[in-house]
Amino acid sequence: MSNAKKLMMAAAGGGGPSGYIVGVENAVSTTNNLFVVDISNNSSPSVVGNLQYTHFNGARSIAAYPSGNRVYVCGYTNRQISCIDMSDPTSPSVSGTFTTPSGWNPIKIGITGDVLLVYEHKSGDTDGRLTSYDLTSSLTSPTQIDQVTGTDGALMQSASFDNDNGRLWMATVADVVMMWDY
Repeated sequence: MSNAKKLMMAAAGGGGPSGYIVGVENAVSTTNNLFVVDISNNSSPSVVGNLQYTHFNGARSIAAYPSGNRVYVCGYTNRQISCIDMSDPTSPSVSGTFTTPSGWNPIKIGITGDVLLVYEHKSGDTDGRLTSYDLTSSLTSPTQIDQVTGTDGALMQSASFDNDNGRLWMATVADVVMMWDY
């Protein structure tokens, strides 16, 4: 966990019990680690699960789909979105992957209801786009619903999905804050 850059709270296990943090290393090595930390006893957190996988290469973001006991990880370098089965937090496993279109790299993902939101930027350009996928069609290879393209997204430094209001907030290196409705 020494190179852990992305952390999130995730429901894991049958019925979605809480008490876990799921993290993924953000390294450019060929294999990165996803780890599950049990925080049910906050005075003694412990790593209870680990998964090494090549498609996490350059991981930028992870998002939980609690109703399906799944965590999604976007690997920037190879344009892969990996679906991780979290039914057993002590033994997470890859249940499928899909690739974003050529030339577009995923940077940030989020989940609202049954929709996976993927913010991508175009290699060598300043274009960015938000693509939505229907998780009810397939948890491992969802059907694309919609897509919105804009500019300056490649310069994004941080982002936050506001599911309550249907907005994606982004901060760029050019001191610009952008907001997209979804």
